[in-house]
Amino acid sequence: MLNSPFPAFVAWGPDLITIHNDAFRPILGGKPAPLGKPMAENWAEAWEAVSPFVEATMRGESVFFQNHEVEIDRSGQMEKAYFTFAYSPLRDEDGVVRGLMDTVVETTSSVEAERKARIRNGELMHRMKNTLAIVSAIANQTYRSSQTVKEANERLLRRLTTLGNAQSVLMSEDHEAADIRAVVESSLAPFRQAIGQIKVEGQPLHLAERHVFSLALALNELASNAMKYGALTVPEGRVRLGWRTDGEDFVLEWRETGGPAVTEPASSGFGSFLIRSVLADDFNGEVTLDYRRDGVVCRLVTAESNLAFRRSAAHHDHAA
Repeated sequence: MLNSPFPAFVAWGPDLITIHNDAFRPILGGKPAPLGKPMAENWAEAWEAVSPFVEATMRGESVFFQNHEVEIDRSGQMEKAYFTFAYSPLRDEDGVVRGLMDTVVETTSSVEAERKARIRNGELMHRMKNTLAIVSAIANQTYRSSQTVKEANERLLRRLTTLGNAQSVLMSEDHEAADIRAVVESSLAPFRQAIGQIKVEGQPLHLAERHVFSLALALNELASNAMKYGALTVPEGRVRLGWRTDGEDFVLEWRETGGPAVTEPASSGFGSFLIRSVLADDFNGEVTLDYRRDGVVCRLVTAESNLAFRRSAAHHDHAA
């Protein structure tokens, strides 16, 4: 046992005095060495959980458990850990059980990895269902509100591309939240020919998944309309997109200037519905879409408490 590279210890005699090999040391995690001490003393904090297995082994049974949860004391701190171990009885020359040998491997990291994988798979299944529902709604509304099949196909492709870009931003970060600047840049990516006319400014913050998709789609609709009818139709046109938090509210504003005179559309399409309703609902806030003569202004206001984000101390301005 002492020469074995596999973690093991022997507990012998009435007090189950412990002798362990060097391979067992990493399992102790900074805990005082149990060498020469009673097993019940060494694992006092976990003895209630361990003692039934010890008693069974001392009756002559062999005990094996995989990924067994035990709360242990490491360097003065209680931790939940998992072990795969085998207790085997040790007998004297008369066949009487006098102690036990334990071969053991700590499996805490693998158990936690498996648990995280199950959670992640559940999240991915949930996200896939949500994404399919969003795609179905977008496709249905796009074809319903378009005048021709060609127009519908172009709109649908653009919207699905935006949805895919937003999903990529989420997958590249922590899957549950995404940096707002990354969301903005991916949403405006299809309009790179006008990117020099768009100024983006705002403090770093993270948005929850439900915010990412609606904001990406709304910004893409605003940019598309600006390219067709608004400030981005002329070289001198400008768009300023900014956001801020002030401790109470989160405010995001899209403001166009320098373009042709603006008139409000006679009817509202799916793009307007995305901006006015979906964006407002997902952020639990208010959205105004103002067709001013000198340029469209879209403004989102919601309580800062409605956001799930992590903000750093820095503030960045970026001319796209």
